[in-house]
Amino acid sequence: MKKIKKGFEKIKDVIDDWIWSDTGLIIGCTFLAIVGTILGSIIGVGVFLIIKLLIHKLFGLPFTVD
Repeated sequence: MKKIKKGFEKIKDVIDDWIWSDTGLIIGCTFLAIVGTILGSIIGVGVFLIIKLLIHKLFGLPFTVD
C-alpha cells in the first residue's frame, strides 16, 4: 500500500512540476484563451439576437435585413 501511495505522490509531483513549468503555463493559458474566445463569441451572438428580437417586438422593425 505504501508503494502505491509513493507512486501516486511521484506522479502528482511530476504533474505539478509540468503544470508550473513555462511550457505548461503557455499551453494552459492558450487553452483558456481559446475557450474564452469561443464562449465570448457564443454569448455575444446570443445577446445580439436577443436585442434584435426585442427591437422587433417593441418597434415592429423587420427581424431580417434585406
